[in-house]
Amino acid sequence: KVVPSAGWRFTPSRLRLVLAAEVCKTECQARSRCTAIPSQIPFTLAELRREFNTSFADCLVNKPLESLGFWLINRQVLVTPMRRLPPSGRPGLDGGSDDADSAASWSLSESVREALSAPADGEPALVVRAVPMDRLEATLERMRKDPAQQQMPLVPACSGVYRLDDYRLRSKHTVSVGSDDCEQRSWTHLAAFGVLRRPRTEADYPVCVGEAEGTWTARVARLEDCSGESLGINWTHKHVFYVGTDGEGPSMCVRHIKERGKLRRWSRWQIIPDDGLCGTPGPMEHGGLSSRLRSHYHHQPNNTSETKHGYTVDFTFRSMVDSYQPTRTYLCMTTGLVGAPTISLDCDPKSATAAVAVMRLDARSSAAGDVGQEGVFCVGRNDIGYTIARGANCSLTNGSHYPQRHVAAFAVPKAASGRSWCVAACGGFGELSEVRSHANCSDSGCKEAFSFHEVTMEDLSEDLGVLSLTSV
Repeated sequence: KVVPSAGWRFTPSRLRLVLAAEVCKTECQARSRCTAIPSQIPFTLAELRREFNTSFADCLVNKPLESLGFWLINRQVLVTPMRRLPPSGRPGLDGGSDDADSAASWSLSESVREALSAPADGEPALVVRAVPMDRLEATLERMRKDPAQQQMPLVPACSGVYRLDDYRLRSKHTVSVGSDDCEQRSWTHLAAFGVLRRPRTEADYPVCVGEAEGTWTARVARLEDCSGESLGINWTHKHVFYVGTDGEGPSMCVRHIKERGKLRRWSRWQIIPDDGLCGTPGPMEHGGLSSRLRSHYHHQPNNTSETKHGYTVDFTFRSMVDSYQPTRTYLCMTTGLVGAPTISLDCDPKSATAAVAVMRLDARSSAAGDVGQEGVFCVGRNDIGYTIARGANCSLTNGSHYPQRHVAAFAVPKAASGRSWCVAACGGFGELSEVRSHANCSDSGCKEAFSFHEVTMEDLSEDLGVLSLTSV
C-alpha cells in the first residue's frame, strides 16, 4: 500500500495531467487550462480517465475519453504509452473477469510508484499526457522501428579463461550473461562487455552460448539456440543475448579452434577483446589480453607449438553501451568567492547559484520543432569567463572582443511555459554572461542580452523521449 512518506513523495501534487493541443479547446489553451494536478493518485486506467474527466470536462475537444491514449513521461524523458488493449483472457486486476485495461493499469501503477519513489524537490515527477489514440498508435509504431528511440535493454556479460594442464590445448573459455565478473572457482576473469537482453528491432541479431558436458568448453554462434551438434560435439544451450549495429562499446571477437585426433572433443569457442589481433593465426591466441593473463600462456612449455593450432574468426561485434541522455537538462551558473561565474550544461541544480531547465540540442529536440533559430543558444568560454550567445556554436560567433571556445549548446522552444529568465551581458565589452531571473536582469554593470522561459515537465512531449522498457 502506498502511503504519504515523511518527505511527501506520494502526493497528487507530484503528478501533472496534460491535454495535447489537438484535444484541448482553444479558449482553454489561452487560459492555460490544459494542465492540472489530479485530486488523487491514479493507479488504474479507469481512475486516470476519471481524473481527466474531472479536471478537463469543459476543455476537451469533442472526443470521448475512450478515444484518447495517454503517454507517461518521467524525469528522464522515458515515455510509456497507455491505451486499451484487446482482451487477453487473463483475470482482471480485481481477480474477476478479463479486464482489457489490465496491462495499461499495471503499466500506470508501476510507472507512478517508480517516479514517486524519488525524493520530492518541487518539480513534477511524472506527466500524463493525453493525445488522440490514432496519433499515439502512429508514434508508437514509428518508435518501435527505430532502436535510437527505445531505451536500451542492457545487460552485462563477461568472458573468463581457464588454464588447462595439457599444454597442447593451452586454455578454454567461458561466457556468462547477467554478470560483469567471470572470476569464479578456477576461472580467471578476462573481459566484461554490454549486450542486449532482447532484440529491439529485426536489425538486432542473437548470439547464443552453449556448453559441452565433461570438457565444459564453450560454443558461441549467431543463433537463438546453441543446443545440438557442431564440430562433432553435442552442446547444451546456456545463454542467448543480442547485439545491434549501433554498438559503441569495445569490439569483441568470436572465434573457434577445431582440435583433431584424440583432442577432437576439446574443439571450442571463445569471446575475447578485439584489439586488431583477433584474426592473427596460430601463436596469437593470447592477443589482446592483459599482461596478467598473458602469463598463463607464456609459462606453458613448448610455447612455439601454438603455431600448429590457429583459431578461425567467426565474427566480431561492438559491445552495447547506453549513451542516452535526457533531452531536458539544466543550465547552471555557479558563483564563487572570487572570479567570474561558471556556466555549464548537464549540471546539478541543487549546487548552482542559478539553474534553468532547458533542452539539449540534439536530434530529438531539433525534430520536435517549435525551437527555431532564435531558440538555439551556445555556451562559450574566453580568457576572462563564460558567455552565452545565440547560435549552435560559440566558436563561430562574430564580433567578440575575446576569442571564444565552444563549451555546449542548448535549445528553448517558443512554447516553453516555465519561469522567465534572462542572460545579462556584463563587463566592459559585455564578454561575461550571467543567468538571472528576468526581474533582475539589468543593473549598473550589466544589461539584458536576451530572455527565455524555462522548459517545464509539462512542456515535454513523447517526441522528445525514448520508449521505456515498460513499453515493450
